[in-house]
Amino acid sequence: MDNVSKRSIFFDIAKSTQLNNVSPLAKQIDLNEMRPEGFHQNLETGLNKINDFVSSKSGWISVLSCPICGENSFDKWIEKCGNTIRRCKKCTHGYASRRPKIISEAYENEKQITASFETYQEKRNYRIERFATERVDLLKKFKNKGKLLDFGCGTGWFLEYACNHYNVTGYEPTESLAKFTSDLLKIKIERNLSKFKNNSFDIITAFDVIEHVTEPRKTFQDYFRLLKNDGILLIYTPNANSIGFDYMKEHQNLVIPPLHLHYFNKKSIEELRSTPLDLIYFKTAGFDVGDIYAYERDNGNKEFAQFLYKNYQTLQTFFDHKGSANHLRAIFRKN
Repeated sequence: MDNVSKRSIFFDIAKSTQLNNVSPLAKQIDLNEMRPEGFHQNLETGLNKINDFVSSKSGWISVLSCPICGENSFDKWIEKCGNTIRRCKKCTHGYASRRPKIISEAYENEKQITASFETYQEKRNYRIERFATERVDLLKKFKNKGKLLDFGCGTGWFLEYACNHYNVTGYEPTESLAKFTSDLLKIKIERNLSKFKNNSFDIITAFDVIEHVTEPRKTFQDYFRLLKNDGILLIYTPNANSIGFDYMKEHQNLVIPPLHLHYFNKKSIEELRSTPLDLIYFKTAGFDVGDIYAYERDNGNKEFAQFLYKNYQTLQTFFDHKGSANHLRAIFRKN
């Protein structure tokens, strides 16, 4: 189905859907502030520079089989910036066919680090008020107190709020980010997982992390080792089985190899749990309509873009409730 045909589906949804409850993440926001003009083009320009930089340094390693289930049969799914994203025929996981020989070369550069700091300062209060509160509220449904590890804590805006509810610490492998967050929040941020004892945490959070790691199975084993019995793991990661991915394909701003090496869906995130971790919660929510709006706006499709802008709440709430939004959140419990 081409995008022209897909647009008619958006019109049908907007006409037929009666909103009783707006999805929490579909509350009316300024789409132009979240996705300013040139957003997708600027992202792709930066992504090309990262790929060129990796190619000029240590280069790439080919990924010969699915990192989740080991299957070596696949379909070619998306091409972007010289990368092929494959879709495993067995578990349907999406994965990049190559990754940097030295992963840090995709991250440890002055522009990336400066951008992270600037984003923290500019969006800090917004991220805490809109996202950190929602995440803690979700955790509270399963654990009211305890020791929490934010795995890949970055600039620490989630920890800044979570410390009011839990005994928190962070893990961040990037040295400059770990120091920045530790100095800012006066919280110990570890760069080495071996510093943590087994069975140490009641809660582990991993927000937009698992899609970056080279070996997700090993990372899940680390989660299992660090969790106490009956501890919970909360994961947020892009959902490849979503309207945003389906509509935008290579233009989807969450398709960013080699930063995102993995593209999960419910089937492949469940396939990942080779350890005794039970999936006890699964839901999707996202910003699909905002992303598509910005893409159509910047490509001159103003009439359709304005329709998306006007009907954002209705459309995004529909996709959130149908499980087809572009981020998934999953909670696992250790037995």
